[in-house]
Amino acid sequence: MIYTTCSDLPLIRFIRCVCDNDLRQLVIEGEVSPEELIDGWQSIYQEYIELSGAAGNDYQLKLTAEISQLFIKYTTITEAVELSRKYRYDDIIKMLKSEGYNFQFNHNDPESYHKDLDRVLSRAKSLLVQKEQKEGQLAKMQEGQKGEKITRAYFDNRLNALSIHYKHHINEHEITVSRYVGLLNQYYKDCEKLDQHVGRKNR
Repeated sequence: MIYTTCSDLPLIRFIRCVCDNDLRQLVIEGEVSPEELIDGWQSIYQEYIELSGAAGNDYQLKLTAEISQLFIKYTTITEAVELSRKYRYDDIIKMLKSEGYNFQFNHNDPESYHKDLDRVLSRAKSLLVQKEQKEGQLAKMQEGQKGEKITRAYFDNRLNALSIHYKHHINEHEITVSRYVGLLNQYYKDCEKLDQHVGRKNR
């Protein structure tokens, strides 16, 4: 007898199958042929991909789009500032204010005017920080998706993130694969909601 579904298979056994190629971890009791193990593993891994694919992939696409948007936004603001150092365009000042840079921009006071532009550049650096954070998130999510061997560190990173997020230890010996994937999918959704909240707050 072997495990045949993600809802029954303990995560630790799944990790050993993935990281050590030890398909004997699927055995519950009795003698099992290699063919049965291979068929059982293919079924379980396909189920794992189907369970984990949607939310993670959606969030990766969202992160990719946000990284591009942050870079474009930062570039637009810095170019607007450099142009405003030479000329004062009301439309550019209006755009900067719409992005949350509510300074005086008093062109009649050159010293104050240029200090305000410097403040815009200083504050705009937070966009690069956000971009780097999202790039880090994306890199972690893409581990193991380019053909390299998935290691225990791959699972450890996610288990640590889940434990911190849910404020209790997620034990790979006590949780099933489907439960783990469910928590991970909800974690991605919660991260997306947090990103939306932070995005509105930083406007």
